[in-house]
This record gives sequence, structure tokens and C-alpha cells, in this order.
Amino acid sequence: MYKVKDVTREELKNLQVPNQEMIERYRGSTLNPLESFQLIKESTEEFTKDDPVAKEADQLLYWLIYPDKQEKEMKQVHEEGIKETMSQKSFEEMKMKEKERVRELALLDLELELEMESKKKTA
Repeated sequence: MYKVKDVTREELKNLQVPNQEMIERYRGSTLNPLESFQLIKESTEEFTKDDPVAKEADQLLYWLIYPDKQEKEMKQVHEEGIKETMSQKSFEEMKMKEKERVRELALLDLELELEMESKKKTA
């Protein structure tokens, strides 16, 4: 169900997140993959609860950790009928999408934090 469930702490610690300056402008702090992982884990009750926001964050974090997997998944989508070539233009689009994913992950990270805080306050 969740792709980052089996990611090791070492992989998360060693992950170099691109565009940290931009992330810091958007959310006021840099993106910490280990914290993102913990938020996903907590909000899904140890990866057992189906949560659409957490699933999206999971996918983005997974692609951030394994960018080659994203390319493979994109190729699978292509093979299933979506016409997209891996030309220079699509490579640039992929890089832009990577930046978008980082921003989205940062925003989802904040959203999950807020959800967790509101749950703690109501409990």
C-alpha cells in the first residue's frame, strides 16, 4: 500500500533533497525526509490506514528517494497508451516535475503536521 514503508533510516538520512532554498521560502524550513517519513508513518498508523494525503506524500517521497523508479513508472504509463516521448523537452518537463514534487511534498508535509496537531488537540 505504501512504498516508503521499507525505506531505511540510512537512506533517508543520506538523501540529498534538491531545491532546499526554494522549499525554505515556501514553508519556512528545509524539508527533512526522515521527518516526512515519520509523519506519513504516524498519520497512517504504521502504514495500515488508507489516507489519500499520506499516499500522495508517500509517492512523492518515494520518487525523491528513487528518481529512477519515477522514470520507469512513466515509461509504464507510456506503454499503457499515454503518448509521451523522452525527448529533451520531456526531460526538462521531468526536471520541472521533480521540483514540483519537492514543493508538493513540502506542502503535504505541513498538511500532515497540521492534521496530527489538530488530532492531538482534540484528543
